[in-house]
Amino acid sequence: MTESVILDVAYEGDDLFVGRVFKNKHDCKVKIVVHAINRRFSYKNERSNYDLVVVRCVPDACPWRAYVARMEDSEYFQVRTATLVHSCPVDVRSQFHHQATTSVISEIMRSRYAGSGRGPNPIGVIRAMLQEHSVNMSYWKAWRARELAIESVKGSDADSYSLPAYLHLLKAANSGTVASI
Repeated sequence: MTESVILDVAYEGDDLFVGRVFKNKHDCKVKIVVHAINRRFSYKNERSNYDLVVVRCVPDACPWRAYVARMEDSEYFQVRTATLVHSCPVDVRSQFHHQATTSVISEIMRSRYAGSGRGPNPIGVIRAMLQEHSVNMSYWKAWRARELAIESVKGSDADSYSLPAYLHLLKAANSGTVASI
Protein backbone atom coordinates (compact mmCIF):
# COMPACT_ATOMS: atom_id res chain seq x y z
CA MET A 1 0.00 0.00 0.00
CA THR A 2 2.73 2.48 0.99
CA GLU A 3 4.68 1.93 -2.23
CA SER A 4 1.62 2.65 -4.38
CA VAL A 5 0.97 5.85 -2.40
CA ILE A 6 4.56 7.00 -2.95
CA LEU A 7 4.32 6.25 -6.66
CA ASP A 8 1.02 8.14 -6.92
CA VAL A 9 2.44 11.15 -5.05
CA ALA A 10 5.41 11.25 -7.44
CA TYR A 11 3.00 11.68 -10.38
CA GLU A 12 3.03 15.37 -11.29
CA GLY A 13 0.51 15.37 -14.13
CA ASP A 14 -2.83 17.13 -14.07
CA ASP A 15 -5.11 14.12 -14.60
CA LEU A 16 -7.73 13.43 -11.95
CA PHE A 17 -8.86 9.87 -11.32
CA VAL A 18 -10.24 7.85 -8.44
CA GLY A 19 -7.29 6.78 -6.31
CA ARG A 20 -5.06 9.72 -7.25
CA VAL A 21 -2.94 10.74 -4.26
CA PHE A 22 -1.67 14.26 -3.51
CA LYS A 23 1.20 15.24 -1.18
CA ASN A 24 -1.01 17.48 0.96
CA LYS A 25 -4.09 19.69 0.77
CA HIS A 26 -2.25 22.57 -0.92
CA ASP A 27 -0.87 20.23 -3.60
CA CYS A 28 -4.39 18.83 -4.09
CA LYS A 29 -5.91 22.28 -4.60
CA VAL A 30 -3.17 23.40 -7.01
CA LYS A 31 -3.44 20.22 -9.11
CA ILE A 32 -7.23 20.58 -9.33
CA VAL A 33 -6.86 24.19 -10.52
CA VAL A 34 -4.26 23.15 -13.13
CA HIS A 35 -6.60 20.35 -14.24
CA ALA A 36 -9.45 22.86 -14.64
CA ILE A 37 -7.28 25.42 -16.47
CA ASN A 38 -5.93 22.84 -18.91
CA ARG A 39 -9.42 21.54 -19.62
CA ARG A 40 -10.89 25.04 -19.78
CA PHE A 41 -13.65 24.96 -17.20
CA SER A 42 -14.50 26.67 -13.94
CA TYR A 43 -15.30 24.91 -10.72
CA LYS A 44 -16.24 25.96 -7.23
CA ASN A 45 -15.42 24.60 -3.81
CA GLU A 46 -18.53 22.94 -2.50
CA ARG A 47 -16.89 21.98 0.79
CA SER A 48 -13.39 22.26 2.20
CA ASN A 49 -12.06 21.62 5.67
CA TYR A 50 -9.05 20.05 7.37
CA ASP A 51 -9.80 16.54 6.05
CA LEU A 52 -11.88 17.10 2.93
CA VAL A 53 -12.05 18.90 -0.41
CA VAL A 54 -15.21 18.68 -2.53
CA VAL A 55 -15.29 20.58 -5.83
CA ARG A 56 -17.88 20.72 -8.60
CA CYS A 57 -18.43 22.45 -11.92
CA VAL A 58 -20.00 25.91 -11.67
CA PRO A 59 -23.31 25.11 -13.44
CA ASP A 60 -25.55 23.13 -11.07
CA ALA A 61 -26.78 20.88 -13.89
CA CYS A 62 -23.25 19.69 -14.79
CA PRO A 63 -22.31 16.37 -13.15
CA TRP A 64 -18.52 17.08 -12.92
CA ARG A 65 -17.51 16.61 -9.29
CA ALA A 66 -14.52 15.40 -7.26
CA TYR A 67 -14.46 14.27 -3.63
CA VAL A 68 -10.96 14.25 -2.11
CA ALA A 69 -10.27 13.18 1.48
CA ARG A 70 -7.24 13.02 3.76
CA MET A 71 -5.74 9.55 4.08
CA GLU A 72 -5.69 8.14 7.58
CA ASP A 73 -2.72 9.19 9.76
CA SER A 74 -0.95 11.16 7.02
CA GLU A 75 -0.84 14.46 5.15
CA TYR A 76 -1.76 12.72 1.87
CA PHE A 77 -5.10 13.42 0.18
CA GLN A 78 -6.75 10.91 -2.15
CA VAL A 79 -9.50 11.24 -4.75
CA ARG A 80 -12.22 8.97 -3.36
CA THR A 81 -15.01 9.54 -5.88
CA ALA A 82 -15.15 11.56 -9.07
CA THR A 83 -17.47 12.23 -11.99
CA LEU A 84 -15.19 13.77 -14.58
CA VAL A 85 -17.49 14.38 -17.55
CA HIS A 86 -19.14 17.70 -18.36
CA SER A 87 -22.63 18.25 -19.68
CA CYS A 88 -22.47 22.04 -19.55
CA PRO A 89 -22.01 24.13 -22.70
CA VAL A 90 -18.53 25.44 -23.51
CA ASP A 91 -19.59 29.11 -23.23
CA VAL A 92 -20.52 28.53 -19.57
CA ARG A 93 -17.06 27.11 -18.88
CA SER A 94 -15.21 30.07 -20.40
CA GLN A 95 -14.27 31.73 -17.10
CA PHE A 96 -11.54 29.17 -16.32
CA HIS A 97 -8.77 31.79 -16.35
CA HIS A 98 -10.10 33.36 -13.12
CA GLN A 99 -8.78 30.38 -11.19
CA ALA A 100 -5.22 31.14 -12.27
CA THR A 101 -4.23 33.04 -9.13
CA THR A 102 -0.69 34.23 -8.49
CA SER A 103 -0.02 31.30 -6.15
CA VAL A 104 -1.23 28.77 -8.75
CA ILE A 105 0.81 30.41 -11.51
CA SER A 106 3.87 30.39 -9.24
CA GLU A 107 3.39 26.64 -8.66
CA ILE A 108 3.13 26.07 -12.41
CA MET A 109 6.23 28.19 -13.11
CA ARG A 110 8.31 27.03 -10.11
CA SER A 111 10.31 24.42 -12.02
CA ARG A 112 11.59 27.12 -14.39
CA TYR A 113 13.36 28.92 -11.54
CA ALA A 114 15.21 25.88 -10.15
CA GLY A 115 18.96 25.60 -10.66
CA SER A 116 21.38 28.39 -11.37
CA GLY A 117 19.33 30.08 -14.11
CA ARG A 118 17.28 33.20 -13.51
CA GLY A 119 14.08 31.88 -15.06
CA PRO A 120 11.65 33.89 -17.15
CA ASN A 121 10.93 37.55 -16.50
CA PRO A 122 7.29 38.69 -16.07
CA ILE A 123 6.81 39.03 -19.84
CA GLY A 124 8.12 35.46 -20.22
CA VAL A 125 5.63 34.27 -17.59
CA ILE A 126 2.78 36.00 -19.48
CA ARG A 127 3.87 34.37 -22.76
CA ALA A 128 4.31 30.91 -21.22
CA MET A 129 0.89 30.97 -19.53
CA LEU A 130 -0.77 32.19 -22.72
CA GLN A 131 0.91 29.57 -24.95
CA GLU A 132 0.68 26.60 -22.59
CA HIS A 133 -2.58 27.23 -20.73
CA SER A 134 -4.44 29.90 -22.76
CA VAL A 135 -4.44 32.19 -19.73
CA ASN A 136 -3.93 35.91 -20.24
CA MET A 137 -2.83 37.98 -17.24
CA SER A 138 -1.62 41.40 -16.25
CA TYR A 139 2.04 42.32 -15.88
CA TRP A 140 1.52 42.81 -12.13
CA LYS A 141 0.06 39.31 -11.71
CA ALA A 142 2.95 37.79 -13.68
CA TRP A 143 5.49 39.76 -11.64
CA ARG A 144 3.96 38.62 -8.34
CA ALA A 145 3.74 34.99 -9.51
CA ARG A 146 7.40 35.16 -10.58
CA GLU A 147 8.43 36.50 -7.16
CA LEU A 148 6.47 33.75 -5.38
CA ALA A 149 8.04 31.07 -7.61
CA ILE A 150 11.56 32.36 -6.97
CA GLU A 151 10.90 32.56 -3.23
CA SER A 152 9.53 29.00 -3.09
CA VAL A 153 12.58 27.64 -4.96
CA LYS A 154 15.41 29.76 -3.59
CA GLY A 155 13.99 31.14 -0.34
CA SER A 156 13.34 34.74 0.60
CA ASP A 157 15.96 37.45 0.98
CA ALA A 158 15.06 37.86 4.64
CA ASP A 159 15.60 34.15 5.32
CA SER A 160 19.10 34.26 3.85
CA TYR A 161 20.14 36.72 6.57
CA SER A 162 19.04 34.46 9.40
CA LEU A 163 22.14 34.73 11.58
CA PRO A 164 20.89 32.67 14.56
CA ALA A 165 20.23 29.70 12.27
CA TYR A 166 23.69 30.07 10.73
CA LEU A 167 25.34 30.19 14.14
CA HIS A 168 23.44 27.08 15.22
CA LEU A 169 24.62 25.21 12.12
CA LEU A 170 28.16 26.48 12.68
CA LYS A 171 28.18 25.10 16.24
CA ALA A 172 26.67 21.80 15.12
CA ALA A 173 29.23 21.30 12.34
CA ASN A 174 32.25 22.31 14.43
CA SER A 175 32.16 20.87 17.93
CA GLY A 176 33.68 23.17 20.52
CA THR A 177 32.88 26.32 18.56
CA VAL A 178 31.51 29.20 20.61
CA ALA A 179 29.23 31.65 18.81
CA SER A 180 26.88 34.27 20.17
CA ILE A 181 25.14 37.43 19.05
